[in-house]
Amino acid sequence: MYLALNKIKKRAERSTGEKCAYFRADNGTSEFGYTFQELLVVNKIQFEPSPAFKHSLNSVIERAIGIIAIIARSIIYEARLLY
Repeated sequence: MYLALNKIKKRAERSTGEKCAYFRADNGTSEFGYTFQELLVVNKIQFEPSPAFKHSLNSVIERAIGIIAIIARSIIYEARLLY
């Protein structure tokens, strides 16, 4: 997980020219649990979890999930798996 975090961090810093200071995510305990948050502390990145049940504050990912769902439904329909 440490290597993945560093890879994402370096890519974001390279593309923006800014230093990564915050990490925003939902309150997923399995993905963003204690171990992940410790990695953020080591890298001096502040973790900003979104409030529980406030999906509207995470609009970018909600939109991406919606697009993926539309594509998946289209694939299922074209494969004639759904009647």
